[in-house]
Amino acid sequence: SIASVEPAGDATTAIGFALDATGDRLVVAWADRKGAVTLAIHDARAGWRRVAEPEIGPARGAVVAWLR
Repeated sequence: SIASVEPAGDATTAIGFALDATGDRLVVAWADRKGAVTLAIHDARAGWRRVAEPEIGPARGAVVAWLR
């Protein structure tokens, strides 16, 4: 099947992707126009719907800056 992953909140650009070890969960790092980063977790068991958006606090830019 084909799935579509929508941006989280005000995000405009996906800057990183990662699957867990089993391939059942996907995390997407999203950046907005001001450079703020959010994470969105999608689960295969939920039809790849977003199941969580963990708060990564003030370190959010540093956590994924190396992905750019």
